[in-house]
Amino acid sequence: MHDSKLASIIQEDAERVVNSIPDWSPLKGKRVLVTGGTGLIGLHIAATLERLRHAGLVGPVTLVAKNSPTGPASIVCGHADIVCCDLSNAAHISQLPYDQDIIIHAAGYGQPSKFMEKGLKTIELNTATTDALHQHLADNSRFLFLSSSEIYSGNPDPPYGENDCGHTSPLHARSPYIEGKRCGEAICSYHFDKGRHYRVARIALTYGPGTRPDDGRVLNQFIKRALTEKVIRMRDLGTAMRAYCYVSDCVETLFNVILHGKKFVYNVGGHSRTSIQDLAQAIANKTGAVVELPDLAMITDVPNGAPNDVSLDVSRAESEFNKTEYVPLSEGLDRTIAYQQLLYENSSNRS
Repeated sequence: MHDSKLASIIQEDAERVVNSIPDWSPLKGKRVLVTGGTGLIGLHIAATLERLRHAGLVGPVTLVAKNSPTGPASIVCGHADIVCCDLSNAAHISQLPYDQDIIIHAAGYGQPSKFMEKGLKTIELNTATTDALHQHLADNSRFLFLSSSEIYSGNPDPPYGENDCGHTSPLHARSPYIEGKRCGEAICSYHFDKGRHYRVARIALTYGPGTRPDDGRVLNQFIKRALTEKVIRMRDLGTAMRAYCYVSDCVETLFNVILHGKKFVYNVGGHSRTSIQDLAQAIANKTGAVVELPDLAMITDVPNGAPNDVSLDVSRAESEFNKTEYVPLSEGLDRTIAYQQLLYENSSNRS
């Protein structure tokens, strides 16, 4: 029962995406392959494609994931073909279907704890895998690479525009992710310069329903602690600034980029700008939890090289795709909290 309710929250967001884009004709009858099909963004892409399949607006869909979708993901993925493999393994990539009209490369580790722990795989997924997927495209096809705002790391002047650069060393704690994304973009730039329809989306701080119970990103951990412990214990004063983007706004922009984008690279982010402490307080207010700040003597530097301010200039996408409305942070948190509440109840019932 909970799986159906969880899936319905994601499906509602997918319907929002479908209704927000007036022209889906470039997708008509096309074969689409999505890597990372059970991650947060990939799952919402899959849900949108399933809605489009019902309307006859897309051809066969293949979702690539490391493990078979379970629970709400198995419902959301609908009639897509599921290929389970390790995309950091070249032999596994060769088993994917060829002659795809559209490939959306969303596979990778989005959680800092994971992309730092699995550094070599993070590099491989963004570089060697990106290169290898080119062989699976049909003629006159399209490719979308999901990059990250982290490529701007080290630049002290947010909000960052698409022509800005980052300034970090390969010795940076997050370098497997940062440099992997930069190299992935370089591979796509090579194909773009050859006249191929390659696009890059630099994504910042997407959140929403669809994560797993063990998701380690800050916003999801705050919600988990608020729901299960009724207290959010901060590790620092939470002065770092973030601009969050609800997942349906992100996916809407991603489809616009691959179907209608005229430029090579686009920032994809939101306008819900807040400090980490204010984010924690907003979640606490909605869940009846409290926020505990640490003793000043216990505070250390920002952990793991995380940036102090993450904010993107998204005017390129907004002007080109006439994007004027975004899901407010309060509404997005309500939907995310509702999803995670059901998710933890589901996990408890199964254990």
